Amino acid sequence: MHTLEFAPAYLAILKANLERNPRLAERIVLTKAALWETRRAALTLDRGGPASMVSGASWRFWRR
Repeated sequence: MHTLEFAPAYLAILKANLERNPRLAERIVLTKAALWETRRAALTLDRGGPASMVSGASWRFWRR
């Protein structure tokens, strides 16, 4: 499985969870990156709770 994370705080939580679950961790590829519908978009990270929310110039992706 591939997972993407770019926020340092959430990246640390994800790494700690993978260390606690080594059998699952060996099947997960972690990439420190954000994925968006356009290249070089300026993204904003809204933290609030157990998950992050990324916003950018277009919300078309989320309305599908």
